[in-house]
Amino acid sequence: MACVFFPAVAPFPVPFKPFVIAQGVFRVPLAAFILGTLLGRGCLFFFEGFLGARYGVAAKQFLFSQKWTSLGMVLAVVILFLIIRRLPIFKSTAQP
Repeated sequence: MACVFFPAVAPFPVPFKPFVIAQGVFRVPLAAFILGTLLGRGCLFFFEGFLGARYGVAAKQFLFSQKWTSLGMVLAVVILFLIIRRLPIFKSTAQP
């Protein structure tokens, strides 16, 4: 069940769908898959909801008070993403 639970608990940048497909390929039992997915996703979203309820207003105030820093960080992430996407290892070499 750990092979289902840990990917389900992984935060946003980790895609869950490849793990789901791999679990089907490796024939993980359906009961373990459903239980692990429900427990893992339940824990993840409960934790995110808790953080949002606990720090939501303070986090919003921080972002608005530090708007230029927050904007700069978002732009840096977007630019980094665009630079990484242009690396040669991500280029398609297939020719028609």
